[in-house]
Amino acid sequence: MYILGAAAVGKSVLRRNDPFYAFVVGETLISFLILALGLAGLYSQKTFLILLIPLSILGLFQIPKISFQNPVSGEKLQSLEILCVVLILAVLLAAAVSCGTPPTDWDSLAYHLAFPKIFLSEGRLSPLDWSFHIHFPLSPEMISTFLYSIRGAQAVHWMNFFRGFILLCAMFDFASRHFNRLSAFLACAIFACQPIFLRVNGNASTDFAVALPAFLALRVFLEDDSAFLCGLLAGAAASSKLSGLWAASSLAVLYLPRPKHLLKFILGVLLLGSPWYLRNFIWKGNPFWPYFGKIFGSGSFAAGMAERSKLIITEGLPKTLLNWLMTPLNLCFRQHRYGQQTFFLVPVFWVLLGWRAGNLKKNPFSALEKKTLLFLALFMTFWFWVYQMWRYFLPAIAVISILSADGMIAMLSQNKKGVILSLCLMIASVSPVATLSFGNPLYAFFGVRSKVYPQFTPDERYLEALLGPAYSAMRRANQILPRDSNVLLYREVRGYMLDRKYSWGNPLNPGPIDFETARTPDDIMSALKTRGFTHILYNPYVGPYPGAPEYYARIDQMMGEFLVRHTEPIIDEKGVVLAAIK
Repeated sequence: MYILGAAAVGKSVLRRNDPFYAFVVGETLISFLILALGLAGLYSQKTFLILLIPLSILGLFQIPKISFQNPVSGEKLQSLEILCVVLILAVLLAAAVSCGTPPTDWDSLAYHLAFPKIFLSEGRLSPLDWSFHIHFPLSPEMISTFLYSIRGAQAVHWMNFFRGFILLCAMFDFASRHFNRLSAFLACAIFACQPIFLRVNGNASTDFAVALPAFLALRVFLEDDSAFLCGLLAGAAASSKLSGLWAASSLAVLYLPRPKHLLKFILGVLLLGSPWYLRNFIWKGNPFWPYFGKIFGSGSFAAGMAERSKLIITEGLPKTLLNWLMTPLNLCFRQHRYGQQTFFLVPVFWVLLGWRAGNLKKNPFSALEKKTLLFLALFMTFWFWVYQMWRYFLPAIAVISILSADGMIAMLSQNKKGVILSLCLMIASVSPVATLSFGNPLYAFFGVRSKVYPQFTPDERYLEALLGPAYSAMRRANQILPRDSNVLLYREVRGYMLDRKYSWGNPLNPGPIDFETARTPDDIMSALKTRGFTHILYNPYVGPYPGAPEYYARIDQMMGEFLVRHTEPIIDEKGVVLAAIK
């Protein structure tokens, strides 16, 4: 009912019947309402239940108005289409199983779920000065806070699942309108089978929350529908993640030849994209803090933190003109530099572009294809120069999937060699689906208790198996620590598992300890006593971090001396130590 209610809110504002646009705009507006409630200190389950009532009523009124394009109208499904449906359903089934299990995703445990849990416990939108993630756009986390208050973490998982499903539906609708039904089915199957899609589905990730509006904004631009609506959707993407600015910036460049449209686009972006950046400007004097410190003057501390955060997530490649020109090849052959081998589809795409380039006289690029390729080039440029993070390429992969599917279907109509090559490319594109594994999640999903470890509930055994000693230490800490404990997490950041007040204090994101100026264990002790910390949890298995090795080595040595001199261990789970501060 929430999804239908959000669509109803968006529809009433847009005065148009497109369900995809309505849902994205409506959900963003709801997130701003929840933001206002948090600033007013009104977070509670009672408040959110009151909010759920009108949303459910609006959703009920939407049900009779729902109409879907029938993908099988006019003719029966072809064999290839049936195969695509089977692949998509397999991926969605695996994601659904993950949605029904406890959270294990790193980012979810660090802040996508941890922040909503803290907000609800404190009844407000807490500043959380110990995490620079709090300065990111948090529209999805606002929705997560609302859903978490009602049905817990699994409700947040399911919301991410449905965002991914809605994105697939939007892709199918676009591809079937501008290409053909077979291309639409194949595009959705290719996208669903990509490692990047498999990775972000079934958990509390926010990557679909930025990919969906970014894709829809591009669709509006390509269909020349409304520059203002395009801006609203791009603004919704920018309110979900900083990387949403890349889609907005790419589209702004494409609107440059039409100044009036550009102004309408910018207005739309500001309406739905600016609140979080305005908050940062008021808090820190930099709308993008801790990034772009050289432009906005955030200081050396923020600059160092921003640089270290980039290094720990991915190596990337040096930002040189040569590497930028070689990005297409690097995406194919140097994938490990971006953290994981996630660009599986990219080599296929370049083969198809090469084939198409050789047939330009017979089959020239359409105006829509030219605009789409230009958007991809601009998006890739922003991705390369700003932050080479593999997950942030998701909006581009959605677009590449559609173009690749259309190219493969066109190739099928050629000679025998074309048919063989097309089938080979199809198999290569969907082959990552073979990595699907239900394994451990099924035990937790169905509540099967382990015979080897009968003392654990199915959820506890699942978390213990996947998260290891960090979870075991926090589970025991929840059992023995007083309710008023205040725990510093050193190196470890997955505080969602800890049911006590905590702060990050790891070298990457120092929080309450200024590791830049601290020189002795006594400096650390003084900082922790000032902030009222009672315990410290140290996880030696996290890190060491890439980049700035001398910085981390000095802090590790100093923290090691602090643990020996000023703490008393009370829990030791295979090296993960919880110690009381003397």
